[in-house]
Amino acid sequence: MTAQVVGYKLIEDATGAEVHAWGGTWGICAEIPNPVILPNGDQVCGWAPGTSVGGYTLAPWSMLPDMPAIRERLKSDIDRNAETARMKYVTPGAGQALTYDRKRREAMQAIDDLAPTADKYPVLSASIGIEVPNTGNAKSDFDAISSIVIGKELQWAALARVIEVLRLSAKKSVDAASTPDEAESAAQVTWP
Repeated sequence: MTAQVVGYKLIEDATGAEVHAWGGTWGICAEIPNPVILPNGDQVCGWAPGTSVGGYTLAPWSMLPDMPAIRERLKSDIDRNAETARMKYVTPGAGQALTYDRKRREAMQAIDDLAPTADKYPVLSASIGIEVPNTGNAKSDFDAISSIVIGKELQWAALARVIEVLRLSAKKSVDAASTPDEAESAAQVTWP
């Protein structure tokens, strides 16, 4: 989690242990209610964060959450989870997506074709004899597989809509969240 700097802390270089932390600013010792005091009692003024003095480093101290970074991380997680949900219902891969698209387009044309052939609809014809019986009647066979492909497309469209509504709603809720807990809660989606 990224956070906004609200103060500074003194880190022991040898162990990485935090030995002192305070909020606010630092600078001239007379103007700081809690100046940088090393464990040996030395008081250090005008110390630049990130530099080491006497075996100690002054580092920014983070306490307030960086909501923009939290939101971006959660929205990215939502997108990734939506894709995982989609993949439960389709075969993954760019080539398979192209095949599905081609098959759908061929089915939309073949359903109205009075004389469909394998040459006209090569991807769709691959399913005849596998997903539907090969009756020897091309029009009947192409109508049967076209109906199956179009039916699956309609089912997919309905499911894709549900996933998209959930995805967009969750991202909108994450954007509206004012605390990390609210944002985390908004990002929890029960995917179909």
